[in-house]
Amino acid sequence: MIGGELARTLGPMLILGAVSLWSFEGSWRVMPLGLLVAVMLYFKIRKINVHEHVEKHNRPARNYRQYINFFIIITGITVLRSGMSSALTLFLPTFLTSKGASLWLAGISLSIFQFAGVFGTLFMGMISDKIGRKKGLLILAVINPILLFAFNYSSGFWVYPVLILAGLAHLGFNPIILALVQERDSKNLSFLNGTYMTISFLGSSLMVLTIGYLSDKLGLALTYDIAGYLAFLVIPFVLMLDNKND
Repeated sequence: MIGGELARTLGPMLILGAVSLWSFEGSWRVMPLGLLVAVMLYFKIRKINVHEHVEKHNRPARNYRQYINFFIIITGITVLRSGMSSALTLFLPTFLTSKGASLWLAGISLSIFQFAGVFGTLFMGMISDKIGRKKGLLILAVINPILLFAFNYSSGFWVYPVLILAGLAHLGFNPIILALVQERDSKNLSFLNGTYMTISFLGSSLMVLTIGYLSDKLGLALTYDIAGYLAFLVIPFVLMLDNKND
């Protein structure tokens, strides 16, 4: 996960450089880098036998009922957080440029947010090992929307300290949620991970569309406030989690 956040830190800088050199229309020139990585990845993992050492047990589908309540809670957390996530990542450069920032400054701000998330991903995972998953999520569920409001109403120099704190807190959610899913049942990890990823992708996609629509209708500043209020609704869902992994 740290590697992923580091990649997201460097990504905005890469595309900004490409746009500066070749304009937006010419930015397709960075595509060979992605294709090269795909080829390298293929040769790296093509000989791995993913079927080795798989224990035979009941099909997960036969036992899906025992996971329903858990995934309802995870769905609530994921969807309600996705609005804030979209606001602080996908719509961050647009928000900052609408407030007068240059394209470079807006892109660097996204890199700052993602770089702070590297440390949030690392340390929140370790902290949750000490205090428990539920307590870690509850702390972040309270802090995250407060930081979003603080960012929305900050200006000048104060934008960046708030953005760093927001990156630490917001992206620290991910390893805790993933740990909760992984620890649910060691015999059905593929099924549990697949279900979680489906919820994550669908929920995030729907909220991106929603945030984009609201931004066009109401403006980004008001939409950021709405995303913050929705994020507060994560708290009841976190409180519904059992203490199995605390």
